[in-house]
Amino acid sequence: MDLLTAVNTILPFLEANPVTTVDTKHPTVAAILASIDNARLLTLSDGYWFNKERKTFFLTPENKILAPLNTLALYPTQNQSYEIRGDYIYDLDNSTFTFTQGFDAVVYTDIQFEELPLFAALTVQWRAAVNAYTQDYGMEGTIKLLMEREREADALLERENLRKLQYSAMRSNPGFRYLNALRS
Repeated sequence: MDLLTAVNTILPFLEANPVTTVDTKHPTVAAILASIDNARLLTLSDGYWFNKERKTFFLTPENKILAPLNTLALYPTQNQSYEIRGDYIYDLDNSTFTFTQGFDAVVYTDIQFEELPLFAALTVQWRAAVNAYTQDYGMEGTIKLLMEREREADALLERENLRKLQYSAMRSNPGFRYLNALRS
């Protein structure tokens, strides 16, 4: 989804006319852009199929590990306490930037609005609309409509996430027990 389309979708709810460019000189557009950025970060921090990656980290010659760019969160696959600080990864258990070996981790990456899948962009758009509207007008009747659209978009995003990750109750231990009970 294009950023201009998202902004123009939100503007009528704020009693403003659509714009031809995303120019921050327009105060309402600037508020919407800030709301979109906040909603984007909030949505991406949940980790979905399109921004969750498994990576292997290697040592530099100085025995440090470089932090990946555009990273929102880092979750080591082993029971380790590592965090991104500046350009490097920090070992919280040993209070050092120096490592003896590399490690594997799941990384949540930051993705720009235009690169988001449609359902994620819609979720971000309606979250931003709710935020922008409440900043200008407070809690009124229109906010219920915006919040309903946000919930619908979020449900579509969650459904797509489950579909892409191919979760199945039958692949769990209770699911296997159920299938085995049917066979016997």
